[in-house]
Order: sequence, then structure tokens, then C-alpha cells
Amino acid sequence: MTFEDELQELIHKQLAANSGSVGAFLRVTAALEDAKDQLEVDLHAMFTDEQWDTYEEEEANFWSHDHQRRRDRRLQGKN
Repeated sequence: MTFEDELQELIHKQLAANSGSVGAFLRVTAALEDAKDQLEVDLHAMFTDEQWDTYEEEEANFWSHDHQRRRDRRLQGKN
């Protein structure tokens, strides 16, 4: 099982435990954002300036491609 699979399973369990409420979804989303922010703080502390610049470039590239992939899926009706 990949990390993404484990994370998705955890999210589904949390939502199921809260009857799939919007509030539960928002709490999960907020927790994920907080974890991402903390990870970036930790990474920035570990990286040199050059490594951080590379990270930011690769992150922008990743999200650009991810956005395109999600858009393509929506257009194909595979939400």
C-alpha cells in the first residue's frame, strides 16, 4: 500500500466516523494543510538556499502537472 493509499484510507475513515459531514471534511482538509505547512518549515530548515530554490521549482512544476491531470479527468467525467 502506498503512502497515498494509506492517507486516502485514513481520510475516508475519518469522514465515515463523522457521517461524511462537511465539517469533518473541512477538519481533515485543514489538518492536511497544517501538516504540509509544517513539513515545508522543516524542509526549509534542513535545505540549503540552492536546495530550497530547486524544491520550489519542482513543487510548482508538480502542481502545474497535477492541475492539468485533474482538469483532464473532470473533462472526461471521471471525478
